[in-house]
Amino acid sequence: MVGAAPKVITIVVLLLFSPLSLAIVPPLDADSRSQGSSQGQGEVAAADILLVGNSYTQSNNLVSLLSQVISANEAANTSELSGGGMRFDQHANRMNTIGDQWDITLQNTDLDWVMFQDQSQVPGFPRTSQYWQDSLAGLDDLTARVEQIGSESVLFMTWGYREGDSSNTWRYPDYKTMQHHLRDGYVDYRDNTSNALRTVWIAPVGLAYEHIYDETVSSGGNPLTSSSLFWNLYSGDGAHPSLTGSYLTACVIYATIYGNNTVGNSDGVSIDAATKLALQQAADATVFNETSGILSYPWMAANWSGPGDGASEEGNSSGNETGNTTTTSPYLSFGANPNSSFSVEPGTAFRLTVNLSNNASFDDNVSVALAGADGWNYSFNSPLNFSVGQASLEWVDFTIQVPEVVNGSPLAGILHHWSLSAESLTSNHSTWWNFSIEVKPRHEIAIITSGEQLTLAPNSDGRIQITIKNIGNTPTRAAVMLQVLLNGTADLDYPPAERIEAYGWTIALFNNYELDWVDVGEEITFEVGLLSPSEVTGDITIEVKVRNVWGVDRAKSTVISGEIEWLRNGSISAGDFACYRIVPGESCIGEIAVVNTGNYDDSFVLELVTSPEWIPNVIQSSEVSVPLGGTSTATTYELAINSTAIAFSEGMVIYQLRLQDSQTIVDTLSIDIDVAAVPDWEIFEITQDAQNGRLSVQYVISNYGNGLDGITVVMEVSHSPEQGLIPPEDAEYEGELIGLHSFSQNNITIGERYTFRAWTEIPVDEPENGTIWLNMTMRSTLEPSIFLFHSANATFIGLPYQTHATDEGFTIGWEEIRSSVVNIWNSYAYTLMAIIIAGISIHLALKRRLKLNHEERELEAKKVANRIQENPEDWLQRFEDGGEIPVVLPASPEVSKEAFVAGFRNVGGNPSPSSEPVEKELFGAAATVLDHHDGERMSEVLEDVSELIDEHVVTPHPANVALSASEVGIGRTDRKDPRGLVDKSENVPLPGAENRTVIDLDEELDL
Repeated sequence: MVGAAPKVITIVVLLLFSPLSLAIVPPLDADSRSQGSSQGQGEVAAADILLVGNSYTQSNNLVSLLSQVISANEAANTSELSGGGMRFDQHANRMNTIGDQWDITLQNTDLDWVMFQDQSQVPGFPRTSQYWQDSLAGLDDLTARVEQIGSESVLFMTWGYREGDSSNTWRYPDYKTMQHHLRDGYVDYRDNTSNALRTVWIAPVGLAYEHIYDETVSSGGNPLTSSSLFWNLYSGDGAHPSLTGSYLTACVIYATIYGNNTVGNSDGVSIDAATKLALQQAADATVFNETSGILSYPWMAANWSGPGDGASEEGNSSGNETGNTTTTSPYLSFGANPNSSFSVEPGTAFRLTVNLSNNASFDDNVSVALAGADGWNYSFNSPLNFSVGQASLEWVDFTIQVPEVVNGSPLAGILHHWSLSAESLTSNHSTWWNFSIEVKPRHEIAIITSGEQLTLAPNSDGRIQITIKNIGNTPTRAAVMLQVLLNGTADLDYPPAERIEAYGWTIALFNNYELDWVDVGEEITFEVGLLSPSEVTGDITIEVKVRNVWGVDRAKSTVISGEIEWLRNGSISAGDFACYRIVPGESCIGEIAVVNTGNYDDSFVLELVTSPEWIPNVIQSSEVSVPLGGTSTATTYELAINSTAIAFSEGMVIYQLRLQDSQTIVDTLSIDIDVAAVPDWEIFEITQDAQNGRLSVQYVISNYGNGLDGITVVMEVSHSPEQGLIPPEDAEYEGELIGLHSFSQNNITIGERYTFRAWTEIPVDEPENGTIWLNMTMRSTLEPSIFLFHSANATFIGLPYQTHATDEGFTIGWEEIRSSVVNIWNSYAYTLMAIIIAGISIHLALKRRLKLNHEERELEAKKVANRIQENPEDWLQRFEDGGEIPVVLPASPEVSKEAFVAGFRNVGGNPSPSSEPVEKELFGAAATVLDHHDGERMSEVLEDVSELIDEHVVTPHPANVALSASEVGIGRTDRKDPRGLVDKSENVPLPGAENRTVIDLDEELDL
């Protein structure tokens, strides 16, 4: 616990012993111990070694490699029992099958050493794994059989895969992690199968692999490059050994069993010398330097008699003589049982006190040391160097600080090995006490990540992910409960549960089934689901409590919350409003609907923003409720145009969509609309009279349409006396007023009274009585199909029937004079002004022209004086030399066909219907007549020119004189007929000879 004083456990280990049997032990140097345990070939019986394993043992014929390595210095008999992928329990099953090869072989009492190798992954599995437990049980059977036949058991510690186990990454993500798990697994195998009757040894082959890995890293290299020594310990699959890997295995086994150095061995294995030396050095460093004090080896025993026959009989005895070799008992010994194990709480200061006895016949000075688990702290409470009298003992007191559990370490159920050594400073004699500490389970869960707040739409659901991690040192089980919080404290109305319904909310756990088993360091993610009520506002706060079912640590919790967020939005869906050129009094119709694009049911207001004044009775607003994701029923909107609307008026009807009970505008609809032109003309007044031999009609017409319009007036008279129109001053026409038959006027406003007059003289020279008709057509410019028509008439008396009236005296017709003056002024006023202005302009132009002519004559005189005579050849030479100035045509503006047609029609109006085509026969006859008369006129001109030339009045052009004369043919001209008119024309028979007179021909050609 944080802040609490560390626990201190003190254990005193006493050795109760009988009166000491004194033995005189001569001083030994450091090398004599190692060499003394290995004797030359022929002095010690050959060791019988059996390898029991699987494909690792089979690879590269390890049995043969081991034999070659041993035979370089010693004698040995090697054999093998193996099967692919076999585990310890499978070997034990075969051994326990009577008559099986495993059973027969493991009854051979001649065996000195039996080496066991487990499947490559199982030793590193958690101790709770059934595979691991089965292998341990099988190994216990195997080592018991080996003990029965008087042999020694050795565990072949294997290596991690080169890049970890890709099929089991949670346990073996990389080489180092896998190697450490395998190391601890084999050590636990040893500790759980060793007892007072037998010791199980370990050959640390995997640690030799790790030595090469670490050495490569420390030298700055990358062990995972294909050129490194570590990489090449493996075969292609990254798991099985290559030849170099198997050779390293043989060297480690040799050093483990025989206690001899391998460096310099001249065995016959075919590996280059440099690589072989590196492998031998790695094996020796692992066995003799890096594991001393952590692992014990058979040759460390004081009664070691060599690896051959009889070695196993006294391997752990008090040291009697064996064979021809005399050994002495260790005179320094710790008074504690070997391989003791202690179970300690994490975070505890574990204190041990053990006695050290000196069984020698002399006083000795001793140095003690402690080696154990990496990263653990320890301290000695007694001196490291002290004296031990002969036949007496001293106490060694030390404390090991068992660390707190951090991220699963130190693991529970794992034996953490320690070794207390005592070395004589007099004789270099050493002794060890090996013990282990098992850390007790600590169950602890931590919440790693948690979503804090979930924002939901009304009546919708979502989930918050929460990740927990087992930071204890043993697998555990977690349970999760949910608690509603009210004002920061637990809401007692809703007790904790895995599913809660409160305040309209539903809260529940999901994916929490994996919480039943959470391995050490494993992260599990579960989810808390929230379902919001059908309300537009609201929130809820939940405390998520994670409790460790198998532990006593306080539950961990995190707080999450859910909040309702009403997202309001909508859009206007409008049908096609065909509102182009609407006639006043009519309307355009379309449908409008509202779409709810928010996240819940909502209500909207569709309201009018603006509309033209000539559209009355527009729907001002409407309210509509729309469900989530729905569309309201379409409403028909009619936009009626006022009957007084002006033509070509344009406007826009704008609706906006507003959220109900809010000023928020979410969408806008704009409808373009314009008014069609309705041309309408009426004759307001007609005044006509037929006095003084003239028919005169005055028209007053009015524009009763809905906009500006123009009028085109055309007069037709049945006879041809003097006649004309008198238009208003700003009318457009061509020609003189007398004889004027048409005019036009644009931009006549609505209701404007438009006045003009038409007149015609009444005929007085007709041979018969009759009636003269004056017909007026007044046509709208906007719509030529709309027109007014009026016809006036007057009768006249033919010449034979006229009576000559007596002279009644002279009378003055002032009205006629006024009308004539007005007509003359209207006809000639602008012409007179134009003549005056033109006369002035001509006068000024003549004066300027005279001045320019005078200047040109002076300039020409100067040029003549300086002119150089030029021959035609000079001109021709310049022509041949070229030098003409190219004409650069300016780029003409381009306009599309559609734009040109639109512009042309905008000015000239729509095209009038084409007239009826002329009949082909009439057209052909006219062409014949014209060609005939043109030919006659051309013949006359040519005859006149010829006469002038003959009379030398004129001379031919010099260029024509230079041309050679040619005879003129007098044959008939062949006319071309590219369009095939002759073939298409009707054949008309020629008149008979009796009817073809000259007069007839002339009349025919004059048509």
